[in-house]
Amino acid sequence: FILPQPYGMGGTVDRFWAQDGSTEVGHGSLTLLQGWSRQDLRCAFDAFTSMGGHAVNSRQFGQLVRISHFSQSKEIFDYLLGPDHIERGLLDFWSVIGPMVIMSGQHYISRVTFLFSIYDMDGDGSLNLSEVVIAVRSIFRGMSHFFPKASLPERSRLEQLAQDMFERFDKNSSGNVTIEEMVTYAYRSEGLLRLCEPFPAHEKHIYEEPIRFHHTSKPSKVPTKAVGGSKPSRQ
Repeated sequence: FILPQPYGMGGTVDRFWAQDGSTEVGHGSLTLLQGWSRQDLRCAFDAFTSMGGHAVNSRQFGQLVRISHFSQSKEIFDYLLGPDHIERGLLDFWSVIGPMVIMSGQHYISRVTFLFSIYDMDGDGSLNLSEVVIAVRSIFRGMSHFFPKASLPERSRLEQLAQDMFERFDKNSSGNVTIEEMVTYAYRSEGLLRLCEPFPAHEKHIYEEPIRFHHTSKPSKVPTKAVGGSKPSRQ
């Protein structure tokens, strides 16, 4: 008889990084997307939202990640896209920007508040369950593209993890998570910290407040019942 493995963040992260070499990028140029500052990430995300939609082509990708040589940015783009989606020619940028925040040079807490800010898709200052599910999916799936030896959890496990995290965030059972609730969770979450640990911080300042991006015209709040539906995007 085998007991089911826990769905918690700590267990998920430990399994994600369990294999030797799991923190090594699958392509050398991917290191160009690591260690970004909060300001540089903010500029990139502002540029992304101004484009509309959630997917970008290879030239847009090069502009967003500030790689001047098209051949190099196209190489990274194709690698992240994967051979099964080359013909489509569009990369889900949420699966790139989320991991870039995790791998950034910000303080751990600053990374958490940045993630809160980008996945607050209508800018109302809170996250609902659907947005937390989207965040968990895009971060872990995106990280697995950067780190092919990492162990990506199954879709159902990611959704259960998101549900568990949301319940831990939402202490007052309001159905929405505030920045204060998220920060409180982050200070106590060893699992979330371990997800970020392989990527050293070089910015000492701690930002506990959310970011207000320049482009604020976004769709209405994603209903919780739409967890299994299509991913919303900023307009």
